Amino acid sequence: MSGLPLERVVQQMSEYYHIALWVSGGVAVLFFLTLFMWILGMPGVEGAYAKAWAVGFYTALGYPIAWLCLLVSWLIARKLISPEHLPVLQHWTGVGSLIIMALAVFLMSYAFRTMP
Repeated sequence: MSGLPLERVVQQMSEYYHIALWVSGGVAVLFFLTLFMWILGMPGVEGAYAKAWAVGFYTALGYPIAWLCLLVSWLIARKLISPEHLPVLQHWTGVGSLIIMALAVFLMSYAFRTMP
């Protein structure tokens, strides 16, 4: 990176932010598809299985919704923002999508670990 002009570095990083956004979107689609299978395993009202099922259900439901909100806000903001501030928007959108994905994966793995 030391020999590249600043514009090229910013362009390269913006490509990584786009990749992060779309990879986390793919994971969001998988979570949405998991939601239908998750509903088939609906437990009773009490017990550790029911609590873990609820955590997994709300994660499978909430993550795609959160990702769509992030995507829509990015699509709206990139049309309203000036071109010199666009890399900052792309940076925070990419980082935000990765944070949301990491949280969703953690909660889903927690739900699977706590199911008896």
